[in-house]
Amino acid sequence: MSSPKDPSRLKSLSRESPPDEEADEWLDDEELDADEAAMLDDDLDSDALSGPLGLNLRSLHSLLGGASRSFQDKLRQLRAAAQDPAMRLVALQELADALSVATEDVFMGAFPLDALVRELLWTLGGPEPEGHAVSDADADGLAALDDDGEAQMYACRSLAYMIEALPESSNCMVRRGVVPLLVQKLREITFIDLAEQVQQTLEKLAATHPTVVVREGGMLAAVQFLDFFSIYVQRTALHTVAQCARRVTPGPMTERVMEIAPILAQCLTYSDGRIVESACRSVCSIAEAFIDDKALVPLLTPWIAPLCALLARGVGRDTNTLPQLPGPLIADVLQALTRAAHTHTQVAEALYEHGILDTMYMLLTGALPEQGPVPQPAVLQQLAHRLPAEIDAALGLLVDLLPPLPRDGLFDARLYGEKAYHQKKRRAERAGCTIGELDDSLDDTPARRLSASAMRQQRETEARAEAQRAWPAFFERYATLLLPVFLVVYTASVSLGVRKAVLQAMLRALWYADLATLAPALSELPLASFYTGILSTHDNPACVEAALQGMELLLTRLPYQVHFLRQGTMHQVHCVAEADPPNYRAKLLWARMCAAPEDAAMAQARETATTLAHLAAQLRSGKGTAEALETLGTMLPSLTSFELECAELVEALYLFGTQNDGPVSVDARRAQLKDLLQPGAEALLTALHASLTRAETLAVESAGGSSSITQQRRVRLVASEECAERVPRSYRDMVLSIHAIVAVRTMHDFLQPKLELLMGTLRASDLSAALTGDADEEPSSYAGAAQSAKHAWHLAFELDGEALPMDATLYQCLHAHSTQDSQALPVITYSMVPGPMPSPAPPARAARLPSAPGFQVALPPSLPADAPYARTLQLMGMLHDLWEEALPAASFVNTKLTAKLAQQLQEPLVLASQCLPPWAKELPRTHSFLFPLETRWKYLQLTALGYARLLGQWNKVSADETLAALAQLPRQKVRIARSTLLASAVKVLDLYANAQTVLEVEYFDEVGSGLGPTLEFYALVSRELQRTELGLWRHDSSVQSEYVHAPALFPAPVNGDATERVCTLFRTLGQLIAKALLDGRIVDVPFHPLFWRAVLRRRVPRTLSTLRQVDASLAQSLEAMQRMNADEFEALDLDGTLAGTDLVLPGWRSDEKVSQRRVHEYVQAVVDMCLADGIAPQLDAFRGGFDAVLPLVALDTFQSKELVTLFGQSQEDWDLATLQRTIVADHGLTSESSHFQDLLGILAAFSLEERRTFLQWLTGAPRLPVGGFAALQPPLTVVRRQPEPPLGPDDYLPSVMTCVNYLKLPCYSDRETMKARLHTAMYEGLTSFHLS
Repeated sequence: MSSPKDPSRLKSLSRESPPDEEADEWLDDEELDADEAAMLDDDLDSDALSGPLGLNLRSLHSLLGGASRSFQDKLRQLRAAAQDPAMRLVALQELADALSVATEDVFMGAFPLDALVRELLWTLGGPEPEGHAVSDADADGLAALDDDGEAQMYACRSLAYMIEALPESSNCMVRRGVVPLLVQKLREITFIDLAEQVQQTLEKLAATHPTVVVREGGMLAAVQFLDFFSIYVQRTALHTVAQCARRVTPGPMTERVMEIAPILAQCLTYSDGRIVESACRSVCSIAEAFIDDKALVPLLTPWIAPLCALLARGVGRDTNTLPQLPGPLIADVLQALTRAAHTHTQVAEALYEHGILDTMYMLLTGALPEQGPVPQPAVLQQLAHRLPAEIDAALGLLVDLLPPLPRDGLFDARLYGEKAYHQKKRRAERAGCTIGELDDSLDDTPARRLSASAMRQQRETEARAEAQRAWPAFFERYATLLLPVFLVVYTASVSLGVRKAVLQAMLRALWYADLATLAPALSELPLASFYTGILSTHDNPACVEAALQGMELLLTRLPYQVHFLRQGTMHQVHCVAEADPPNYRAKLLWARMCAAPEDAAMAQARETATTLAHLAAQLRSGKGTAEALETLGTMLPSLTSFELECAELVEALYLFGTQNDGPVSVDARRAQLKDLLQPGAEALLTALHASLTRAETLAVESAGGSSSITQQRRVRLVASEECAERVPRSYRDMVLSIHAIVAVRTMHDFLQPKLELLMGTLRASDLSAALTGDADEEPSSYAGAAQSAKHAWHLAFELDGEALPMDATLYQCLHAHSTQDSQALPVITYSMVPGPMPSPAPPARAARLPSAPGFQVALPPSLPADAPYARTLQLMGMLHDLWEEALPAASFVNTKLTAKLAQQLQEPLVLASQCLPPWAKELPRTHSFLFPLETRWKYLQLTALGYARLLGQWNKVSADETLAALAQLPRQKVRIARSTLLASAVKVLDLYANAQTVLEVEYFDEVGSGLGPTLEFYALVSRELQRTELGLWRHDSSVQSEYVHAPALFPAPVNGDATERVCTLFRTLGQLIAKALLDGRIVDVPFHPLFWRAVLRRRVPRTLSTLRQVDASLAQSLEAMQRMNADEFEALDLDGTLAGTDLVLPGWRSDEKVSQRRVHEYVQAVVDMCLADGIAPQLDAFRGGFDAVLPLVALDTFQSKELVTLFGQSQEDWDLATLQRTIVADHGLTSESSHFQDLLGILAAFSLEERRTFLQWLTGAPRLPVGGFAALQPPLTVVRRQPEPPLGPDDYLPSVMTCVNYLKLPCYSDRETMKARLHTAMYEGLTSFHLS
């Protein structure tokens, strides 16, 4: 932040020139220009440069002059040694050494730039500078100088150092002819070291003067002998070409580009990633420059095959040895191919022949076409992992692979306007029929006359379409393969650009494909439902227009009338037609639909609607419900969402499963629903998703997307009337530009110390203490020093008369006080308030959402109960309760809502300012099943972990200094003893778990620190809390073991004397789980799903079947007890306490004997004690520990089974293909190295125990984070460990660096030796951290 009234800054002494302009002179070689010196004296205030350091204008001039004089001395040495090769070589070495550490400041004095450049160019073979006297006796020495490659290398290096220190110095070099000299050195290589240095210097010149390099043939020279250079020099050469390619133009440069085209095609097939990336960027720049030139096709044709191979590798379609391109570069390549395919049919044909359709299918879906249909959640996950630019570019290419749409007929907007509608209406009146019954062939309306350019484009379109029809099954394969994907992509995106591209591609595919041939495939696609959803949500007018065109196209070419009737399309078309203002295309389409003849399919659809209405009436009456549900279950696979809504079945099913009235109990009703509708469960959920997608209108709060993280806002900061006279004049009214994401407190810390200093209220001793750190209580900033003054005061800020919270972000404050005039600057008033600034308020915590009674499903509080989709949400919630175990989680995921939430999570400014729309705060908690686990995990990380950690997540992708400062979190290091691990953990977590610091753990007598020991701490404490002797968990008493022997952990009722100890440990466990979640650590506690249901106060049925899940032997004993006769039961001699404890059962006395006639009461009391009353203190302690660190309601976004996966048991993917994709080989190993492949094979064959041991040894935690190997940060990297003679590789063990996930692997003699050594290292290196 800076004030516009700050003192004027010193002017730069350098005269910057555009990169490719040839300046007459940059700096004089002997002295400063007189005018420039005068400007220097005028601009620099001597007082401004004087002070404690004694720095004034005189000392600055002497400093700069001294640096320049040293180079003038070196210039004289070079001139003196002009005819002495040995001395000149020494002088060049010294010059290169001096320039290697030079900075821009050196060039501000009397630096002899031009003279030095001329001397260096003479060394390289350029013209001799004036003043060199050459005698006959010196001819031999001169010839030796011309052939001295080492001297030329140092001269070339000096030029490179000059450009590094001051890029503008290249202007002088180019003017003196450096480029032809360098190009000639590369064309005739006599000394490889010189050629390598020339490549580096030419690369720097290509950055500032690419046009000159191209004109002189520098691109070809750089790559002509490419294979003779090392890999690093090859990268430099290709980078030179990539920089030059940015400025090529057709015409004079065409020949230069044609020269390097074959070499670029070869470079695209190299295995080095950086070479290939530079080659791709060169191709993209050249294609962009030649897009309208006839030379593009012969240029691009040899590049298409390697580019398609690279794209296939980049999207995972092919596992060739080519490098994997980064996402932004994939987008650039696709955009270049898009423009070329749009302009040239030959390019589009070549792309089709090289499998571009399959590659784009893989990019959008993550699967190969031959793998069959891809589930929507899988497509959604794939789209979330791809950059938005990649999606946009892929869709753009798929659009431009097809010919443009014609301009007449269906796509002539004038034929569907108001004037055309009224003309047809008058024709219909004259003919005595409706508009829909008119014969278009008899239309006497004059045809639209196209302009000459439009006619030419129309002919080109027809010619292209005719040519593409000759491609083998192109249009039909395009439509069959991609139309299903387009439907999902449209629903999964809220980007208008993406949606328009999808609709355009669909229209082109439907127009040019043979729909009669595609009819069987189209019948499986929900096109009618898709278009209905677009009309019902009132999307962008362009989208509505494209949807109406698609519907008319289907209606004209296929018998699609019945689909439009059953999906509610006709209803939506009628609504659009009657809207205000009316849509005349919709009016004409509605007329055509009404005029269509009634056939058998239409009659059957109307009969189905009548049947469904009768079934709904039966469910509401409660009579014949079993038969009604059975009938409905058989009909569900063929029903549509519109039919369910019209018959009011959504309402009827929800009330039937939640209300406890009528002759059948609610439990029996729910059992009927679960069993009788399950055969059609998937179809019912699909219909409900379609209904929800069509009806919801939830808005995304946008502040500019991911780029908003660095967004700045300008505000007026005005002093209040009370303090205006006390503050300096320049601070009474000023305009500041502030990061919108910073808190008001930051603005206070910026302004308050300045006022303190200027007003003289801050004592010098306080300021000195703040700067030197000598104060008793060290202030953390100037603001802290100000608060230590005797008369402390702070600033308060107001906006529109309301006080601004200190911890609110600027965006949050401006968002809450948005004004009508968006151009006016917000005016924030500040005032001086006596006393220190109040301590930061604790962060606001989300309140627990209200729950619904009984089996009813609670709606988000912000959603009105009468919303069109409210009942749909409630029915889906009820069905999730019934079918959670029977159906996969993906069946409940809604694509559109997931896309909206994902986009909302791409708004860091909104997230940090806590300005999420209400639905985004509530719906993931009340209806979490609508979103996939990956999205909800990201939601938790971005909404529940606090301001600094949120900024830390975004700081990884945004290199912003202010953001980095705000995202910093202090680290709290503790050192503990392994022998007292659990006791130390209790104390450490009590002290530091709820602190806003990152906890790091070290161990006494061990040198290891950082991430590895910390992860091991969490893993070891998790294990310690599972000891049998602690009595925390239910345990199979028949098995004697140190740790609890049970499939999953569920609390055991505890005796009264141990309650306090047990509750303390449960509180510690809650703190451990929450702290691990907060700091991004891994815990390994195999909780039972019912434990999480109980913790989160979800419904836990108190039945024997539930008890059987946590203690099968106890449940079996209770069931046997209920079957005993009186004598057998009396022999048990039971009383009113829980067997094995002194806990009194609810409703019983401790000395009360249990009789056989009350056995059912006793069994229920035992169930209640085991599942609720007996474990309530432990659950409360766990909740308290967790809630002290993180709000427990943050876990409402997860299902109980998912929490089990997050904190304990999970299925990890150790497939060989996954390991090859996620583990990196580096520093001596490559992905094709035999030793690396042997390691992957060993890892893939590990047992579960070996996997856990390996991970514990490698990372410190026995399990992978959420997301598996791909989520390891940094990624697991395997490097080669070199042996030290006389030892060999087999004499070493592998070693690891746990903090960076590094595995150092010797190259063993065979695979068996590697496996044995790996096992030894894994199992013997677990117990401590030492240097390896």
